[in-house]
Amino acid sequence: MVGRKKKPKACDNGSHEDRISQLPDDLISHILTHLSTCDVLRTSLLSKRWISLWERVPDLDLDSRSFSSFDALVRFTNRLLDKHKLSWIRKLRLNIRTHGIDDTSHLTPWIDAAVTQNIQHLDVHFASLFMDQVQIPLNLYTCATLVHLRLYGACMVNAPEVFSLPCLKIMQLEYVNYPNEATLVKLISGSPVLEDLTVLRPSAILEVCSQRLKRVYINQPFSKWSGY
Repeated sequence: MVGRKKKPKACDNGSHEDRISQLPDDLISHILTHLSTCDVLRTSLLSKRWISLWERVPDLDLDSRSFSSFDALVRFTNRLLDKHKLSWIRKLRLNIRTHGIDDTSHLTPWIDAAVTQNIQHLDVHFASLFMDQVQIPLNLYTCATLVHLRLYGACMVNAPEVFSLPCLKIMQLEYVNYPNEATLVKLISGSPVLEDLTVLRPSAILEVCSQRLKRVYINQPFSKWSGY
């Protein structure tokens, strides 16, 4: 005798329970670190609690192409840095594409704010005809917490008296303008634990003095050299 098939049970009303909101703040903040910054921002629409949570996420990834306009990016970034609930920013990635020279003035205070919040990973990619107008704040070169630095398109107008990056292990400098050759050499020498160095510049000749360096990559338009 063939048994009767059991009817599927109706969905329990408890299946619609909002279990995520019952998680502790620290765990939700950790989950949010795996989302893009724009997606994290969307969670603020859920409730007032989520507004405070997204402001505490330590990893920030900002891309100008994700915003309706550059002004929208500026408003969002300024608010984010002003109201950030943590005393530190672990990672900041800025991918900026713009055609206005006035837009360059915003990047310097953003980098400065990240440095004051004990940043560990900084990645700034500025693609513009005015990339040499982006001035690097001097406090970046004495950041005691920085581990990974990548700069694409920037300019250092005045060299600081002291370069001190005691934790920096990876440095990538692509189309970064310095006052002179000695400035770049001092920057490298001021990074005692540097292990990985990448430099894109017009000249393929660079004096490097570092005891911990494991990889060096220097690239120019008509010459390429790599050493280990």
